Amino acid sequence: MKKAVLGTSALHAVQWSKLNLYVILLNSHRPESVQTAVMVEEIGHYHTCVGNALDQDNVVAVKVEMAGQQIAYKATVPIQSLKAALASGICSLWEPAERFGLPDKFIREDYEYYKRKGSLDDIKIACN
Repeated sequence: MKKAVLGTSALHAVQWSKLNLYVILLNSHRPESVQTAVMVEEIGHYHTCVGNALDQDNVVAVKVEMAGQQIAYKATVPIQSLKAALASGICSLWEPAERFGLPDKFIREDYEYYKRKGSLDDIKIACN
């Protein structure tokens, strides 16, 4: 059995290789929005990761981490949904976070991801 403690969210990802079983255990004391974001990101890692991505000083591990996060961003808040939320006249990124039921930190990271890709060049936050 392999067990890893990941991030500050007190998440445990456990893999039993003989059974080919991958289990994500969430801290039930965290808000549901955080649990949702963590779950989707871990599913993204499941689909993109090979090996241990805990050593963030390793360039390959950082790339693996980013790949899992990108899947989470695309799965939870597709670009068209984020554009629609931003175009609706919001003043802060916590507003779409509340709308999508995700932590504002996750939405900020989602926003920055799409911005780096150039997908939000035509969209501005109304009050900034």
